[in-house]
Amino acid sequence: MHDCFQSIQRLNYPKDKIEVILVDNGSTDGSVEYVSKKFSWVKLICN
Repeated sequence: MHDCFQSIQRLNYPKDKIEVILVDNGSTDGSVEYVSKKFSWVKLICN
């Protein structure tokens, strides 16, 4: 997940044209907290 989001950040493409949405279905591994801290531009949907 980290590598994927970093590669998206490095894209030579207008940032206002990119939307990344992470849908979490009740995980307990800390991934939601990690993404919200490291990649604040990622939209989170938590079920």
